[in-house]
Amino acid sequence: MFHFSEKHANKIERFFDSELVHIEGDCAGKPFVLEPWQRKIVRELFGWRRDSDGSRRYRYAYIEVPRKNGKSTFAAGIALFLLLCDGEQRPQVYSCAGDRAQASIVHKMARRMIEVGSQNLRQKTKLRQYRIEATANGGWYEATSAEAYTAHGRNPHGIVFDELHNQPTRELWDAMISGRGARRNPLVVAITTAGHDRSSICWEMHERALAAMADPESDPTLYPAIWAADEDDDWTSESVWAKANPNLGVSVSLEFLREECRNAIANPQAENTFRNLYLNQWTQQSVRWIQMSHWDACRRDFGPEDFLGQPAWVGVDLAATRDLNAIAICWERDGTYYVHCEHIMPEDPVDVRSRQDRLTIKNWADRGLIRTTPGNVSDYQVIWDRIAELCQRYDVRSIEYDPWGPGRIMGQQLERMGVDPGVLHEFPQQLRHFALPCKEFERRIVSGTFAHTGDPVLRWEAENVCAFRDASDNIRPDKSRSGSKIDGIVATIMALGSAVSSAANWSMYDQIAAEERLQEAQT
Repeated sequence: MFHFSEKHANKIERFFDSELVHIEGDCAGKPFVLEPWQRKIVRELFGWRRDSDGSRRYRYAYIEVPRKNGKSTFAAGIALFLLLCDGEQRPQVYSCAGDRAQASIVHKMARRMIEVGSQNLRQKTKLRQYRIEATANGGWYEATSAEAYTAHGRNPHGIVFDELHNQPTRELWDAMISGRGARRNPLVVAITTAGHDRSSICWEMHERALAAMADPESDPTLYPAIWAADEDDDWTSESVWAKANPNLGVSVSLEFLREECRNAIANPQAENTFRNLYLNQWTQQSVRWIQMSHWDACRRDFGPEDFLGQPAWVGVDLAATRDLNAIAICWERDGTYYVHCEHIMPEDPVDVRSRQDRLTIKNWADRGLIRTTPGNVSDYQVIWDRIAELCQRYDVRSIEYDPWGPGRIMGQQLERMGVDPGVLHEFPQQLRHFALPCKEFERRIVSGTFAHTGDPVLRWEAENVCAFRDASDNIRPDKSRSGSKIDGIVATIMALGSAVSSAANWSMYDQIAAEERLQEAQT
């Protein structure tokens, strides 16, 4: 199937050594002699060929290294080779990034390499304002950013995605990838530091790369290269820094990392930044309420069918007409509260939300993790029907819902459908209603007496949710940014709060009323 060609491997190594020079730091002006980790990548990426036609084995490369390890200059050199020396006629090569400024970084480095590189390199190229042209083969090299609609219609031979984790959506990626069909030997190189968003195209490629590292035959066209500290590594250890930084002592100094580490130890809020930028760990943003290590530890193997006929508590969060709706079902067993969450949304807005939220909502919908209903607005009757069905399957003790918006008619509709009105409880989305359930939710996640199924949609919402706290440390769930979704978490908190109050033989509503009476007496 594949063979290794010394000729092709030597060709790109010689290109770096003889045609290119470093343009930054202490090595500026010196020949671009590849570091061992860089040499390994380019020799394997360009050396492995297909037996059938001699073209490259790899169509994708995913390279993930921490900041300061020389990613951008390395990527610029690869882009110039694809433009000038890869044997393609009229090659189109593109540097891509999340915004124009980032996209231009690699392109500007390539321009500077030509300006100060070999005379041969200058003779083979013409530098235009926004384009590098190859005089011999008629190709060109441009930068483009996340204005994905302008990317359609291109015919790329080489694509370099710089800092893939910063792509605001997957649209530019999809547009560029789809344009390669007419090329015999295309190559996509994604070079990035780890990110935060585990529903992004970067995380998708990260997961593909890990799978390919474990089993190269599972994805034979992807070349994976990841340097990172493991999750349980001591992030303050210099040996861990060396493990994660292949260019340690070259473009990133040990003293620099020591200084950054001291700052992170003194300022705990900086720990995530240090882990992410310099140890290449996928971290959550520091503003998040839920520690995802605690959340992930609460995953259990169970399903709704394990609780048929048993007491259940339901929380319902109804969204705007074109968005996600959530139904959470909670059961108690041996002191642990088990939650299963269902998401429902109209079918037509799925693609729009996928672009806006930088995630694969469409993929989740295709996998059945999100139920879609025909049309472009929520079909609330489907939701009422599902709640009524739950009342048939379980001994539902409480249905908590927000009386605002579509919730204004929910109680009436469910009563007409035969649901016991005694289990219908309004749950206004105010701090005093959330305070006790939120504290219970937080406590049980930390203690491990909360269980979920590992649903990626609910996990995404757990990543999104922040905690609004008042002066008395009362908590209300809040969005981390405008437009982020937390519906499933809100529904879960409502269901859990009702379940816990029932098990403890107290009513959170009685507690709220007592606090309100006390406040009135004090005024």
